[in-house]
Amino acid sequence: MGGRKICITVPEDIYSVFEETARDEGFLGVPAYVRHAAICDSKKTENSNGSMTVKIKIEKARDVTGYVAEKGFGGIESFAVFAMSQYMARYPLTPMQKERVGKLAD
Repeated sequence: MGGRKICITVPEDIYSVFEETARDEGFLGVPAYVRHAAICDSKKTENSNGSMTVKIKIEKARDVTGYVAEKGFGGIESFAVFAMSQYMARYPLTPMQKERVGKLAD
């Protein structure tokens, strides 16, 4: 799956604020925090059973649908769950993030 890179330039004082916020939120760096803030926070809703629904607009649906069909994932949703679990295994939560997630679950 492809995407487009976005490069933003911010003044040092704003970067410092991002850096502090990223550290407080448990992110490893500013880029990860900015990606999270720009993409994740605005597109998720919690269901009544405690599960999370994330809505993602897929622009090149034919490419993704073809890939999913060839690899035998069944549907885009199951592929998204698989890809997310692979990413989470490769990049596990930091101890600070695990602590924060534990507090959110309570």
